[in-house]
Amino acid sequence: MLNVESILKSFTQPEDKLFIKKVLDQASLCFKNHVHTFTDFMDMHQYEQVMKLITEFPSDLSYEIFGGYTDAERKILGFTPFYLPLEKNHFPIQIVKIKNCSVTHHLLSHRDYLGAMIKSGIDRDKIGDILVTNSGAIVFLDTKISDYIQMNINKIGRCTVEMTSLSLENLVIPSPKTKEIQTSVASLRVDALLSSGFSISRSKAVGYIKGQKVFKNWIPVRSPSENVEINDILTLRGKGRIKLVNIGNKTRKNRISITIHRYV
Repeated sequence: MLNVESILKSFTQPEDKLFIKKVLDQASLCFKNHVHTFTDFMDMHQYEQVMKLITEFPSDLSYEIFGGYTDAERKILGFTPFYLPLEKNHFPIQIVKIKNCSVTHHLLSHRDYLGAMIKSGIDRDKIGDILVTNSGAIVFLDTKISDYIQMNINKIGRCTVEMTSLSLENLVIPSPKTKEIQTSVASLRVDALLSSGFSISRSKAVGYIKGQKVFKNWIPVRSPSENVEINDILTLRGKGRIKLVNIGNKTRKNRISITIHRYV
């Protein structure tokens, strides 16, 4: 079915080889047992590695990628025989709503929620996106560890929290908080957008790209000169995300007027 050894030779980093081996194991189990199989949650780097080998899969093995909602950053890869439909509700994802019950209304951060779950002994690859809201957070978890999280975490930092499970049908994604940036650029290159969106120099933006810390629509950016289009999302690892929402007219200095939303 799959030449595992040959595929693994194309990956140089030990952690990439280990991850890809796990992915191939799930593909083989699906092919052998004619059932849905799933990976853990993938980050953007792992997503890129999977895209490198997806063409290696036989035509009678289908796949879907889903993270709990449309714009999820961390996703699960699901395999299925070509004749067996794979729906979103088949994915082993439990959505949990966390309510911050602190009387002081101390606002918890993404790091607070993630840190509490990691400290409880949960591996990062069992945790999907964490969407922070004014009253708490919405977390996407592997179904195997969801009950454990809900039973064992009742306090995060100084705040008492309550957790309830949500279904996909009842999920309402909170509107992201954004800062609107109206500016102009010499071109629609990635480095130009990064410079404007994150208030950094072009040279620093190029350094981040060369350091493989920049992603466009969750795919790594390889060249600073890569173009950006309306609704493209640029992620700068460790800094956040921006979205190009409008391209306007040329200015008198022949620059391009643009509107960027920076997620805050």
